[in-house]
Amino acid sequence: MVSRSLTQSLLTALEKTPKAGVYVIHRGKFVMVNDFTAARSGYRKEEMIGMEAIEIIHPEDRKMARANAISMLKGERNTPYVFRTVSRTGEIHWITEAVSSIHYQGQRAVLGTSLDVTELVMAQKEIEELKALEASILEAIPHAVLGWEEGKIIFANRGVEKVFGWGASELIHRDMDILFPAEAHYARFMRNLYLTLKLQRTFYTEFVCRTRHGLDIDCLISATPIGVYERDRRLVITFEDITDRKRIGKELEESRRRLRKLTAHLQDIREKERAHLARELHDELGQLLTALHMDLVILSQQIGPHETRLKETTSSMVTLLQKIMETLRRIYQDLRPAVLDHLGLTAAVCWQAEEFQRRTDIICDVNIYPEEIALDTERTLTLFRILQEALTNVARHAKATQVNISLRKEGGKVSLTVEDNGCGIDEGCLDKPDSFGLLGIKERAYLWGGEFYISKREQGGTMVRVSLPAR
Repeated sequence: MVSRSLTQSLLTALEKTPKAGVYVIHRGKFVMVNDFTAARSGYRKEEMIGMEAIEIIHPEDRKMARANAISMLKGERNTPYVFRTVSRTGEIHWITEAVSSIHYQGQRAVLGTSLDVTELVMAQKEIEELKALEASILEAIPHAVLGWEEGKIIFANRGVEKVFGWGASELIHRDMDILFPAEAHYARFMRNLYLTLKLQRTFYTEFVCRTRHGLDIDCLISATPIGVYERDRRLVITFEDITDRKRIGKELEESRRRLRKLTAHLQDIREKERAHLARELHDELGQLLTALHMDLVILSQQIGPHETRLKETTSSMVTLLQKIMETLRRIYQDLRPAVLDHLGLTAAVCWQAEEFQRRTDIICDVNIYPEEIALDTERTLTLFRILQEALTNVARHAKATQVNISLRKEGGKVSLTVEDNGCGIDEGCLDKPDSFGLLGIKERAYLWGGEFYISKREQGGTMVRVSLPAR
């Protein structure tokens, strides 16, 4: 216990201290307070004289504050203690207090000095809350998150156990080389880290990493500098295990490859069947109908002039047979246009445009450059079928009056563009699973490693463009 006598002049000086609370307590009551103490409590100085000192202490802290004061007076404690006070208006302040034993006006009393540390306490609480939030966020992240400084791991979240099998505490102060299968991998990773520090930018990359149990995994790694200067040399590094994602991606790509191969095979079978059926219709049924037509013509010529009814019947049969032959010709031309096999893609495109215009009354304008485009049979057939499908969509949905067809070969690619002046495609239709026409065009293009593009034109209508490698 420190005990000393204070002169009245010293007390007067303490009483005028502007930024600290100074007060004297005798038998539990204030006998002197300075302006700062009174202002903080919300009472006038004269109101506080004779007031129980314990009354301005927060009820929950009274027992603790009294015990600490007694301990300090006995010399068992030499550091200030912190507690809360409650002002007249209910405002709470955090103060740090130190007490000592004095003689005041001839009697033993207690001198108290205090500082208002409310802002400091609130700041500390905010920091603690931010740290708790940061910790909870780190723990909530399902990936491994590591702090790195000068080649060592300085913190780790629980995600490292899920990704690598290591406990978080086991990695602290260790080198990161234990996370990589070989020195070459680690060296390349470290080059990336130092480049990140130099450029002060986040980098993303994929690396093969190794778990505690020796299993190699694919990780997507991001590293972000902590601080704003290269000299800080600290990073936050995230490891996301993407092994399953990459495996599924490869399986999906393989599935797509097989599906496209199957699609190509089915399309090849379909084209062969169409060609075979077209030949059968032309060579067999066509010849039979032609022979029947010739017989009917000869028969009609041999009917006598007085056989009017019979002559009308045979004439009607000839007319009907001609219609059948015309229908048959149209069917086998649709199945496999002879012009495609005999004259090539350029002539086939022009023929298809003329046929489309004749059947729909939609004006077709064709632009081909160069005038003769020579492609192999399969690409020729692919582009022709795409043209047919695009024109079918125009006839069914576009409500157009004109179609522009462009076929160009340049730069090792051949492109086909079909534009109409109709109502324009609804963008919602582009991703519909039952848009088989568009899906068919897209798949035909992708089978050749080509590109497919469709859009609604600003001036109205729709544009479909397909580009294929020329060889």
